[in-house]
Amino acid sequence: MPIELLNLRQENNKTYDLGNGQKQLVASIGAIHYKNDYASLTEPWKDIDLTWVDNKITKAPYELTRDGQKITIRNKKDGEVSTIELISVFPPGMAFEIVPELTRVSFRHVLPTDKIPFEAKFKVTGKGIIRTRAFDDLGELEIETTQVGDVLTEKIAGVVDKQTHKARPAKGSIRVDPTWQVGASTDDCYRGGAIGWNLTSVVVRVGFYRDFEGAGVRFTNITIPHGASITTTKLTLQCRVGYSNPLFTRISAEDVDDAPTFADDYVAFDARFATHTTARIDWDFSTAWTANNNYDSIEFPTVIQEITDRAGWVSGNDIVIFWEDFDHRNDGTDDHCRDAKSYDADAANAPKLVITYVAPITGTVTLSGAGVISATVRAINQTTGTVYTGTTIADGTYFVIAPAGTYHICVEYTTGGVKYNAKSLWDVVVS
Repeated sequence: MPIELLNLRQENNKTYDLGNGQKQLVASIGAIHYKNDYASLTEPWKDIDLTWVDNKITKAPYELTRDGQKITIRNKKDGEVSTIELISVFPPGMAFEIVPELTRVSFRHVLPTDKIPFEAKFKVTGKGIIRTRAFDDLGELEIETTQVGDVLTEKIAGVVDKQTHKARPAKGSIRVDPTWQVGASTDDCYRGGAIGWNLTSVVVRVGFYRDFEGAGVRFTNITIPHGASITTTKLTLQCRVGYSNPLFTRISAEDVDDAPTFADDYVAFDARFATHTTARIDWDFSTAWTANNNYDSIEFPTVIQEITDRAGWVSGNDIVIFWEDFDHRNDGTDDHCRDAKSYDADAANAPKLVITYVAPITGTVTLSGAGVISATVRAINQTTGTVYTGTTIADGTYFVIAPAGTYHICVEYTTGGVKYNAKSLWDVVVS
């Protein structure tokens, strides 16, 4: 059974020991852990727990208090306090719910279509990031928002798709909410030809839906050391809207040492995609997706290996994964696509990156004898070849071995034309 390595926890990922030298990193978009004191270097990362206790939630990156039609949120990262209070709503008497998520809180109305036009007014205070959203099962809808002083007004006159700016029938219920969040949501996006670009969409959409589309997803704090051997890699996605037509897609990564978050600029995104990895894996399938089910991508370890093998890669860097059909391989008719939930739709079920790897270990070699011309550091039991070679190797040279197992480390060196074995250095277990 996998055992979580608590000392390797990061704000947004977990690492597990799978045995036999293998470790598995599961990276999420956004936080899955929190601290009460974010300035502390010693406080461990704790699992977020969104259970209400006496109208409060405290085990999160924020502290949330509910008092009737008012919520108060204290951001633990900076101490800022924000409030959202419902003043009025039309049609009158509309029920609402408070929706706490991993890194944000929504004050949400759920509307049947016969309740449109809709208008709600809120009093908002504080410096926290608050934005308004409206969406149904198909995606985001246009919403009119204005703020005068501390009064925020949101209006929906009709069901109009935010991407196409065209009226359409609603699919499912319509959700409208002013939403407070810990930080900006800029780590997933989708790009779609004439449809353009969306950095805060509720879907990560790939294929053809009014145009050929693709997505970028950024994962931070990838704590995989340079020199690790990547064994398996996959994306885990949760379906938002089910489609069944055949689909042809490809997976690659941005070929950089440390990928920044996305700018709200499709030209910049296109330039970044142009630098994708040489490794680019086809993920083609004909099976239908069902809403709210999880789906694993095809394995693409060569894509991640290409990034972690870069000379500038260091543990803790960030990776951008591209999932797309920018080569236009799909049928150019609507609904030849798949929709996964984005971070903005459902932070807990946004895309996840799962990487299994074997970490290298490093040791310091001390060579004996004078006039060393060349040396090879190897493990007695290693079957994959030389670990390290060089024409001149000085005392203190580092070497790396990756395969799991128990090794008897020694040094071979040549001096005066004669090959010698230095005395054994140590036994070590690689896990």
